[in-house]
Amino acid sequence: MNIEFKLAYSILLLYAAFLIKKTYSYIKLREFYISNIKRLKQGIIKVEDLHELTPTEFEHWCGSFLDKEGFYNIYVTPDSLDGEKDIICKKSNEIYYVECKKFILNQAVQYQIDIEIVKQLIGSMVSDNVTNGIIITSGIFTKEAINYIKTLPKLYKIITYNGENLVTDYNTANNLLLCEQ
Repeated sequence: MNIEFKLAYSILLLYAAFLIKKTYSYIKLREFYISNIKRLKQGIIKVEDLHELTPTEFEHWCGSFLDKEGFYNIYVTPDSLDGEKDIICKKSNEIYYVECKKFILNQAVQYQIDIEIVKQLIGSMVSDNVTNGIIITSGIFTKEAINYIKTLPKLYKIITYNGENLVTDYNTANNLLLCEQ
């Protein structure tokens, strides 16, 4: 065999190995997407699914979640005009202001609902004489934010959903709806 043939043969083998590796990666990725599509069609979500949404998509998803939780007259406010409330809705004829924050679930400070976000929602509620609020996040709440909510006058009711209990409640509500059909 001459040197050019050996070189061409080596390049061909390397290219074949590259194609085999790419094909294997593609098959694994396809299997992953097919399993995710099946899971999502069944209405089962994971926190990671929420991370794929834009902030606006997350707000609309939260509206769907609130609908499953029995809220109605759900209105997602326009981004520029939300006045520290992303959704306005009702339950039992009471108005709720909802603040939605899409974060990545981890312990990093920038991904937590802090006391300032709670105060902004309360300020919006007080100025409009609304006593019910909900804060929904794909992240977590700081201890200070939770303690602040606990110290609010009894007149104000704030419901909180962090990433983990949000997904659990969504999947539970979705399963209940499927059972009722």
